[in-house]
Amino acid sequence: MARLLIYDAYENKVYTYANLNENDPMPYSTGTTLRVREFRGKSASPTLWTTIAAMEAWNLTRRKYGKGIPVGYAFRRIWEGGHGTRSQHYAGVALDVGQSLTQTKRTAIYNAARNTGAWGYVEPLSQTPTWVHMDRRYGTPACSGTTAGYPTLRRGSRGCYVMILQDALSTLGYQTGSRIDGVFGARTEEACAVISGAPACVWTGSAAATAGKRSAPPCWAWVVPRPPSTDFLRKEARKHQTPPGFSFFGIKFSRSQCAPRCPPARCAGCGW
Repeated sequence: MARLLIYDAYENKVYTYANLNENDPMPYSTGTTLRVREFRGKSASPTLWTTIAAMEAWNLTRRKYGKGIPVGYAFRRIWEGGHGTRSQHYAGVALDVGQSLTQTKRTAIYNAARNTGAWGYVEPLSQTPTWVHMDRRYGTPACSGTTAGYPTLRRGSRGCYVMILQDALSTLGYQTGSRIDGVFGARTEEACAVISGAPACVWTGSAAATAGKRSAPPCWAWVVPRPPSTDFLRKEARKHQTPPGFSFFGIKFSRSQCAPRCPPARCAGCGW
């Protein structure tokens, strides 16, 4: 059984589907072209998430291709790993398909996906020689010079990237509520303030997946008129047990500028 969260960007709402069977069709997908077990893939998570837009892009691709499309990888939690640090698989909006098909058929799927115009990104076949990657990323990446990053999140934000944030925080031991809900509310903001040491903060999402190895917290930025001074940041680094080599506003801290070790309550098993 699975609990599924679906973000509706049109209404800015998160819908919850409880107790879905593995053979049930994914909500908002056409017929039985994509079942829960196919979307889950190798993930062991009891909770899954995606967006209506991603399901619509799937429907268009499936219709244009005209045949069944075998799904190799789709959803993944950040603590399960297996993808890049800012992978859209962690947002539940990416599909890697066609691993068992011939190159000719994969090329046809690639062309179908590109021609729909519904995906945010369809990876060139030269980079995926034995599968087709397509994802329905959304929002403006917080990090400049890339189209692959996660967007900046603030209190009031909703959606799959908030789910990644909540997942990262809870994995590192900072609770955002009784369960992941995709809503950046008071509990999520409190967890942000604790881990960043800032009274008001946003998540830039540039290093979320390191939570999977418990090696570092997510990347943060303060909401202030201008970046804080280096002295202030070094003081905060010592106060909040920042791991050596971690960076605030591009300022990296040596071991002597950081606390000698972080408390067990914060980093059990993380290796800081």
